[in-house]
Amino acid sequence: MDSTLVLKQLNFRKDETKPIMVLLVDDHEIVRNGLKMILQNQTDIEVIGEASNCDEAIEQIRTKQPDVILLDVKMPGKDGFATMEEIKKVGCESPILLLSGYNYEFFAQDAIESQSSGFITKDSTKDFILNSIRLVVRGGLVWERDIFRKAISNLKLQQKMQLNNEKLENEAPLLTELLSPREQEVLQFLSGGAANKEISRSLSLSEISVKKLVASIIHKLGVKNRTQAALAVNKYTIKDHFG
Repeated sequence: MDSTLVLKQLNFRKDETKPIMVLLVDDHEIVRNGLKMILQNQTDIEVIGEASNCDEAIEQIRTKQPDVILLDVKMPGKDGFATMEEIKKVGCESPILLLSGYNYEFFAQDAIESQSSGFITKDSTKDFILNSIRLVVRGGLVWERDIFRKAISNLKLQQKMQLNNEKLENEAPLLTELLSPREQEVLQFLSGGAANKEISRSLSLSEISVKKLVASIIHKLGVKNRTQAALAVNKYTIKDHFG
């Protein structure tokens, strides 16, 4: 299990003599059959039920009380993460191993945030799947090491980008602090591609006055021309006339 990352101290099961009761939840019968073939010859693991969607899974959980749930993340209707929420609502505390067939790096990030007991892919080896079931039923959190590292790295990058965006937004000056009300009106027209003559007519100003206002806007925004002034609007917190 060199590729396995176990993130919690393991506990003993209440009754080690009983097999681990597993519920398979996947909308593809071929996947469920493949998993059953892997699990069926294990003396310590028993498949007690199957489900192809959220509603069937909840019904199986209520009647059969599985020890471990293998849950596909991508299902029609309610996906694996929504199904997890429904499982929690019925009071089931059984560990959930999320299962993904593709785009696993994207889903792995969601799996971390959803606090599932682990994440395995449909390409995982037989031994990895079996050992994952045995570990999570004892309280472990199981991941394939490389997938976990990539998911954590992506989450950190997303958090950093979010912090940077929030910082930029908080530091962005208000246009109302930079420009006069009349200059804000002119800039609104500039951002729409209006020429001086059109602005002059719309605001009942002379073209000379409009030219002076445009020059003032360019200077205050620190840009080189009217086109850059129009594009610079996106850099500022916009209120009032631009809200």
